[in-house]
Amino acid sequence: MSHTGRFFKGKIVLHPGDGTRRDTSPGRLPPMEDPCVRAVGQTIERWGLAAAGPALLVGVSGGGDSVALLYILRALAARFQFRLAIAHLDHGLRGEAARRDALFVAQLGARLRLPVHRQAVDIRRVAREGKLSLEEAGRLERLRFFQALAAAEGFTGVALGHHADDNAELVLMRMLRGSGGMGLAGMAPQRPLVNEGPLLIRPLIERRRREIRAFLQRAGLVHTDDASNRDPRFLRNRIRHHLVPILKADYQPAVVDLLLRQAELFRGEEAWLQEVTAAELARIRLREEAGLLELDAVALQACPEALQRRILREALRRLKGDLRRISFQHIEALRALLVQAAPGARVALPDGLQARCGEGALRLGSGPAERPGTQAVAFHYLLDGPGPYAIPESGVRLSLTAQPGGCGAARQPAGQHEAFFDMDKLRFPLVVRNFRAGDRFLPLGVNGSQKLKKFFIDHKVARAERCRCPLLISNHQIIWIVGHRTSEVAKVDPGTRRVLRAVVSLPAEV
Repeated sequence: MSHTGRFFKGKIVLHPGDGTRRDTSPGRLPPMEDPCVRAVGQTIERWGLAAAGPALLVGVSGGGDSVALLYILRALAARFQFRLAIAHLDHGLRGEAARRDALFVAQLGARLRLPVHRQAVDIRRVAREGKLSLEEAGRLERLRFFQALAAAEGFTGVALGHHADDNAELVLMRMLRGSGGMGLAGMAPQRPLVNEGPLLIRPLIERRRREIRAFLQRAGLVHTDDASNRDPRFLRNRIRHHLVPILKADYQPAVVDLLLRQAELFRGEEAWLQEVTAAELARIRLREEAGLLELDAVALQACPEALQRRILREALRRLKGDLRRISFQHIEALRALLVQAAPGARVALPDGLQARCGEGALRLGSGPAERPGTQAVAFHYLLDGPGPYAIPESGVRLSLTAQPGGCGAARQPAGQHEAFFDMDKLRFPLVVRNFRAGDRFLPLGVNGSQKLKKFFIDHKVARAERCRCPLLISNHQIIWIVGHRTSEVAKVDPGTRRVLRAVVSLPAEV
């Protein structure tokens, strides 16, 4: 539920030990000639960020960056004709400290005579239900909060306090995750909040952290200090407090500046490549309607590999509205589907999407699952971690659970309905797909590899069953012919510390 803060007069008095800088002054707007205010004004003009007005929602956590953003935008409001309001989301992670932050933001709104919209959410529950990290769940909930507020209150834009150091850290984070050019372009100064509608802008994106801290000191502004920003469990914090200082001290003192320059170069190239991708997608598109996009499979396959990947990503973005949970493996599965081109071949995608290939067309969209056994279809699923996974084409469910080593797993069953693997030898996400020509595996207890086709023949697996038999795969290697045989790859041994237990069952048995 959102609340609008009441206006009232008075000083802010914060209690010792609440994680804030003490300041009982009434506060004043920074002067227009302040170097940070002047620089942010130039950023707004350079990138056309005033297009986010006139009704601008400012995300304010209470931390130094968001407080600085709010005061700077308040100083520039008349110049750019911004009408400001404050948005504050409590993630439900920090208890009493979060409640103090919410009170601080409400008082800040009262001081500046701005409306304050507040909401609380249980991020741990969101992360658990969506199988997301806390960081990703928090980011998504913030966007949903802003989107709902914009729709309900008529806001035309949302301003966030990300700055240049944040951007450099994000580029490093994405580099470590293996992102391509799109990810390495970092954060754009502006982008749509969703596909259409309000703009999300970052007026501080060209300012360094030290500039913002100096501005806060000059203006004598109070702000909160979120202890979770130092929690090493979060990758961004480890990059900020450990990796970046090491890179500066031992490798390149100007590493942040170089990362920012790299991101700007990638952003320019990405803008051009997006135009190329959109033109190619329009050229090979056969049909587009609500929930369905049909592409010329022959023309798509004739495109260079890099362009294929971009076209497929853009097609999925149009269908889903975003690329959340779409990974490199999904795109490669779609490209493999083009090569396979078997009638009825299909790849399952996140959020209920499916891809089908046949009759010269690749069809992307949502649709009801077919009854298992009605026909042999290609399938490809990604398993992000422990949990139950339905494989409708095979009529089974695969359940993965993690357990410590030494739990009886060392007996390594023969691979009928249960199998055990050394988790430290696996690479997630795992893949479940069916048989492809040329597949080989390393049978447990046998020297050398064997063709999967020969295994099926030797074990009298009917031809109709072969295409429905799930294969569990890690790092392009078959680790289990589900229901038949495990592999030497990732086998449990006396040194195993963590075990992944996999059980296959009929859906009614789960």
